[in-house]
Amino acid sequence: MQEIVISYQLEEWDYAALTHYFMKKRRKRSFFSIIMVSALCLYMIALKIMEGGSSWLDFMTFPVLFPLLYVAFILLFWSKWNTRSRVRRLLNSGRNAGALGERKLTFSESGLMIETAFEETKYRWTAFEYLKEDKDHLFLFRTVQQAIIIPKRIFLLDQEQFEVRSFMERKLPVQEK
Repeated sequence: MQEIVISYQLEEWDYAALTHYFMKKRRKRSFFSIIMVSALCLYMIALKIMEGGSSWLDFMTFPVLFPLLYVAFILLFWSKWNTRSRVRRLLNSGRNAGALGERKLTFSESGLMIETAFEETKYRWTAFEYLKEDKDHLFLFRTVQQAIIIPKRIFLLDQEQFEVRSFMERKLPVQEK
């Protein structure tokens, strides 16, 4: 029976990374929105030129330029910047004592054991839906919006990360495509 044990410190940024992961799908839609707003602005500019606009300022008026800049700023920059402060507020509200800090994960043939200073939780592999990752984290999803966060920074070698990921992939009952 193979068992893998990893210990690490879960930090505020790790929770923000999970939020960023969820925002990826929304960001694709946001990018599409920016393209649509830009296309609309270009169409309005083209109409103004065809009407005989005499200068750049004739067709780049405030009502055309402001929505484009507003959408670009809000959807691309502010939402990403604001994520960490929203996560901080969430973690500081209520009883979230075990959310951050040291944790130990034990991967076994029967399931996953998570130990923190406040609790021990054992999950069977059937409790998990799928495994996803971004460049800095592995996310082992229990539900569509709840995941075990494993920072890649804890692995000293790529081989260790590969072993943990491969072990989880073998044990998961269903992989999301």
